[in-house]
Amino acid sequence: MTAMGERSTGVKGSFSLNVLFGGVSFALTRSFMAPIEIIDHRTRYPGAKGKRLSDILKDIYQEKGIKSFWKQNFTNVRKGFLWQALNLAFNDKLLAVFNHYDPRTEFGKFMFCNLISGGTAGVITLAILFPSYSFKLKKLDLSKPPKPKIIRVLYKGFAVSAFEHFYYRTLYLGGFETLKGTVMTTDSPVITKLLWALVATATANFLHYPIYVVRNHLTLSPYAIEDENTFKGLIDGFAKMMRNEGFGVFFKKNGSYNLFIDHVLRSGAAGALTLVFYNELQLHFAQTFKH
Repeated sequence: MTAMGERSTGVKGSFSLNVLFGGVSFALTRSFMAPIEIIDHRTRYPGAKGKRLSDILKDIYQEKGIKSFWKQNFTNVRKGFLWQALNLAFNDKLLAVFNHYDPRTEFGKFMFCNLISGGTAGVITLAILFPSYSFKLKKLDLSKPPKPKIIRVLYKGFAVSAFEHFYYRTLYLGGFETLKGTVMTTDSPVITKLLWALVATATANFLHYPIYVVRNHLTLSPYAIEDENTFKGLIDGFAKMMRNEGFGVFFKKNGSYNLFIDHVLRSGAAGALTLVFYNELQLHFAQTFKH
């Protein structure tokens, strides 16, 4: 048993194993959440209004059988596997190097290291994977720009994405690690770990949501007609949305909070499951390799 205040680093020094655990944790989470997301998506169909849940389940099943509940799941797992795997593995590596503080006597330093490690892990992962993300998203033709400008083209928009990733991963990974070191032990029941993970991820999603909204608008702004409301950056976009529509705009769509609540709860549940799966895989294999 690891007492409260002590960190379990899983399989010590095994960065590659932690990458594997992170990816597998993400795959398990996506596979668990896929049917829920398919059902949720189907309930939003115009023809689904007034239908019973049993009828919706029957409609989905009749398409391609049980496989219908995991439609596109392999593609979603493939897209996110490396992102989550590297995030978690880099976070653990940074914590193992820098965070040797006892939360019972040095809580401020302990929490600060957790937060910075989480954010930094997010930025490192983004720096590694951003070129492939840019290439797919923007469908870049690398034969046009001169070779010295290829890096600049591939990393266009990186600064804004890096800020967003740092901010979110600081809250998501750093928040969970802080809770893990203060209110949990390695012998805590899985349900307890899941509840605390939900607290961390729901809080992270809640605080991150305004940036998520501005980022989405910023992604579309280059294609809009330029006027006084065109965003020139993340801070500019935040200020203009506040000025024009007030703070509530960051949490509402078409006058409803439903999308915000759905994002916080569903993304929070998925993020919490990934953290708990990852933690349990590490603990299991750490004990296996000790024997």
